[in-house]
Amino acid sequence: MKTVGQIIKGARQKRSLSVDQLSSLTKIDSKYIDALELDHYEDLPSETFAKGFIRNLSLRLDLNPNELIAIFRRDFRQP
Repeated sequence: MKTVGQIIKGARQKRSLSVDQLSSLTKIDSKYIDALELDHYEDLPSETFAKGFIRNLSLRLDLNPNELIAIFRRDFRQP
């Protein structure tokens, strides 16, 4: 099973976008995009912010946000 990070990274690379370019398009700090792509959920501000980031990135990359948020919920471990 792929993780949210793998799906986002694959979609970003498929569109030949750098993390900085995606950051400019979505207004999401590149450090949070990096954290998501590496599945380092502990580096994100909160679960709520993470879901918002995933939704915005999904929409920009033509992915299904509800599907990615469901995968995130499966993988996320509340500290």
